[in-house]
Amino acid sequence: TYRKCPKKFYMEKFEGQEQPPRTYTQVGIDLHEIFEKAVCDRTYHPQQWRKDYESEYLPKHREANLYVDETEEKAFNNRAEACFETFEEVLPSIPTPFMTEVTIFFEVDPKLPKVRFTMDLVTENEDGGLDLHDWKTGKELVGKQLAEDLQAPIYIYGVEKETGRRVDSFTFYYLKDKKIRKFVRVDDNTFVCTVGKREYFIRFTEMISKIQNIFSRMVKGDFNVPNQTKG
Repeated sequence: TYRKCPKKFYMEKFEGQEQPPRTYTQVGIDLHEIFEKAVCDRTYHPQQWRKDYESEYLPKHREANLYVDETEEKAFNNRAEACFETFEEVLPSIPTPFMTEVTIFFEVDPKLPKVRFTMDLVTENEDGGLDLHDWKTGKELVGKQLAEDLQAPIYIYGVEKETGRRVDSFTFYYLKDKKIRKFVRVDDNTFVCTVGKREYFIRFTEMISKIQNIFSRMVKGDFNVPNQTKG
């Protein structure tokens, strides 16, 4: 959200002003509701996910005139089905939830307003640490975007402050594109995501400093996106 619209990010994350959902956003919200239920109740089967989406969510979309025409509705239904297919594949590997869809308020700097975000899923691992999981229904991040995007460091930092526990990994599930990108902690200050032969690093101290600088500018009304965070 920050890279696409810094001001919208500020209004939602700092001021708690949720903006009216666009078609992409609303479909994503609805799919997340089904995913959360499926993660928490493994007897909630894939066939029922699809029935519920068709009988409960689609009528609301039509009532709200969410789609421009039947062609757009079909395109979004195809997107939803692609997400269901990937989610069905990855769900068996997901551990029992520790927290789901939890909203966290935290500060990156005492001089700045608190930030809020909702974490899709937090699980515990055998070493006593936490693993974060984020369902994505839109386009995947590629290349340097993986290391320069603000979401992973913000969420890791916030969850650690909220729970007092160490986060060991952050996994993005790009369901529509059937891609998984996982950042794994390699030391106290570094996470790495390996894609093929390439490695993308998050240097935690460096990123938090960058985030503090960006947020400080936003509070002052400067919503220009730094070049290194565009993508």
